[in-house]
Amino acid sequence: MFPRVTESSRPFLLEATRDGLHIDGTLLWLDAKQGKELSFLSRCPPQLKKITSKILATEETIHLLRLFQTEVDALSCQYHRPFSIGSLSLELLPTGASFGSAALLLRQKNSSILYLPELGFLPPASLLDFPPVSQVIVGAFCANPKSTQAHFEAEWDRLLLQISRSIEGGSLPFIVTPFLDFPQRLLSVPALQSTPMHLHPLLARAERVYEKFGISKSIYQAPPLESAMMISPFLPSRKQTDLFNRPLLTIVRDDHRAKWTDSPGQSIFHFSFFCQKIYRQLFKQTNPEQIYFVGPYALRYAKEFRKCAPQVQPLYAEKQPSLF
Repeated sequence: MFPRVTESSRPFLLEATRDGLHIDGTLLWLDAKQGKELSFLSRCPPQLKKITSKILATEETIHLLRLFQTEVDALSCQYHRPFSIGSLSLELLPTGASFGSAALLLRQKNSSILYLPELGFLPPASLLDFPPVSQVIVGAFCANPKSTQAHFEAEWDRLLLQISRSIEGGSLPFIVTPFLDFPQRLLSVPALQSTPMHLHPLLARAERVYEKFGISKSIYQAPPLESAMMISPFLPSRKQTDLFNRPLLTIVRDDHRAKWTDSPGQSIFHFSFFCQKIYRQLFKQTNPEQIYFVGPYALRYAKEFRKCAPQVQPLYAEKQPSLF
């Protein structure tokens, strides 16, 4: 049974910067990637810029990070295994957003904070893993905070339909995705399990990580490109002229790029895990005194959820005003 938060709780002071958040009075940073003494990394970032901070993350995230850089200064942590750093008590909790992603539960004396920048699909019972805390920090990356259904569900069905139509029409698509585990998502669809998939080398190396953790059941072997569906984290280069005649299916995270729309030869799919109902359930379960939003739409979210806690506000990098 988790201890309830009392009125005597003292909140952590937070400093927002352009490179993550800092818990004032501690050495701990949150998702700060450059030169910090210790930073919790909630997931493997999609960008390829080298991380120089000493990081605290799940073993899965660290293995994925090594796909981008060979040297990683990291402390590996498991889910649901509390540990201490000085006077701080820390615990990592699964978020369902991506392979190895985690939330951070931080306690110190009468202060407690839940850092949850991204929340994916979790069964309702899993929300019970998040205990009552005095502060919650969550992401604001979907353009519409009123969304009652995660875009991922509808967009996933639309993507599968487009893939099927392309294959039936004799054209194998070129799929661009920011998700390293996307091939595994496709392989979970029975109708596509027999479709050859040619993976970009980065995604092929990611398959080795999934094999290590028992997620991928077979060793990936690259089929001939001309007879396979191509999956890559990058758009085709000018040298890959043979790929330009293929249907181009591009997946984007539904954040500041939400205005992307379909164009001739290219279909856009916005993948967002945000659902207003889940956020409200989270706030009801954690019962925080303060809620903070981070991301490009922080101000919109603060207005939408203003009645969910006594204090609800956006966190701006270096106190710069939000555009939204």
